[in-house]
Amino acid sequence: MACIIDATLVGVHVNLRIDMDLQYHVALLRSGAVVACPTETQYGLLADALNPRAVQKVCRIKRRESDVPIAVLLPSRASAGQVIAEFTPLADELAEIHWPGPLTLVLRALDGLPEPLVRDGKIGIRNHILILPTVACANETCRIIAENLPEAVSLVNQNGCGEVDINRKITQTVLSGLAANPNVFGTLMIGLGCELNQAKDMSEIIKSKTNKPLDVLLIQEEGGTLNTINKGIRIAQDLIREASSCRREPFNLSHLMLGIECGGSDSTSGLVANPVIGRVSDLLVELGGTAMFSETTEIIGAEHLLAERAASPQVSRKIFEIVERRENELRRVNEDVRSGQPSPGNKEGGLSTIEEKSLGCIHKGGTSPVMEIVDYAQYPSSKGLVIMDTPGYDVLSVTAKVAGGCQLIIFTTGRGNPIGNPIAPVLKVTANKDTFDRMKDNTDLYLGEVLEGKRSINDAGDEVLEEVVRIANGKRTKAEVYGFGFTETVMSRACDYV
Repeated sequence: MACIIDATLVGVHVNLRIDMDLQYHVALLRSGAVVACPTETQYGLLADALNPRAVQKVCRIKRRESDVPIAVLLPSRASAGQVIAEFTPLADELAEIHWPGPLTLVLRALDGLPEPLVRDGKIGIRNHILILPTVACANETCRIIAENLPEAVSLVNQNGCGEVDINRKITQTVLSGLAANPNVFGTLMIGLGCELNQAKDMSEIIKSKTNKPLDVLLIQEEGGTLNTINKGIRIAQDLIREASSCRREPFNLSHLMLGIECGGSDSTSGLVANPVIGRVSDLLVELGGTAMFSETTEIIGAEHLLAERAASPQVSRKIFEIVERRENELRRVNEDVRSGQPSPGNKEGGLSTIEEKSLGCIHKGGTSPVMEIVDYAQYPSSKGLVIMDTPGYDVLSVTAKVAGGCQLIIFTTGRGNPIGNPIAPVLKVTANKDTFDRMKDNTDLYLGEVLEGKRSINDAGDEVLEEVVRIANGKRTKAEVYGFGFTETVMSRACDYV
């Protein structure tokens, strides 16, 4: 089995003249087909090496595991730059002597090649088909397509038009990050056609982040909503069939990026729920994984404690900088973050000041060193404990972490919270017994036994990590089972719409 880099040379014997039959097969290959080709000993399967679906077809036909290397046929040394990152001096010498000829060289692949020709090293715990609206005008079309296909998910995008440039870039960053999340197998993107956030621009941004399957439809070009829905369902069905060939494979927790969130906090959050999840964070970091928390406005008053844990002076300075910037943004419009924090629900739950709330919030990051501060909705470059700079709005913060690559979210709550996410499972935990009893449909785990003195924070953290593993292995959270919050996405704004 092999994939080819230049379809014009497929199956060409040294004395074979190019005729119409060969040109026909070249056209087939360029369209993504798989062609059987005679070799010296038996038939082989050929496909376009730069077409992700063609490569996946070969793997399905051969029942070949997606992580088994695939040979790429090259017509010449000059064409190697399309797939090879770097030729070693020895490889250059061997290619000069033996090419063209039956010599296989194993070299580092160029970034951005399609899966499964290469793997990007990111592991998903779900295998969604994402129906992605580029603009609010496409939300209903995407929703209807997704509702007709149980394996598909969609989301609400309130943006995409009427935006200044900085807001458009935020929208594009979040949407492309969601499409590139490891839990997404492939994306069908739906646009209107005349919006500011053009589908062709979005396609380029998504392809710069991932080589997963991507299809695009424009409602205006398809002749309206009904035509787009009908065509979109057919395209999504093909994606679902492709995704169904994937099998779950074992991986260690070093591949997991866990997003940690709190919302509807009360006194039990800072005393128990957040420290328990901090234990989970520390355990995951010890195992080589990544834990990410955010909500910059909710570390105000405790930033000096996080700065003391920074892995470098640069990270320490960055912690103070993001807090100062968030406060200054509000001051510029004559607002004070402290005027809205703690929220009425926080106060009713026993939190009196923003500093008290922050001291409880930072416990969910455990005790590990802070390795990196990442910008809103950006993928981290470091493993370990990471802070993402976001506002304190929980739905927005969850959306940003999923766009930044988190495959799973743990959400601690004291007052209760029903949100979910279309792409990443959201595991909700509380230490408030009244909340757990009252909101069992929304809450997965009860941690109040720590408050009752029946177990330790460490024991509870160990149990939560076991639940994380079960969810990574396919167990559904309550939000997934009931379909709660599956369209809940919110993006940050730099200023109002135009």
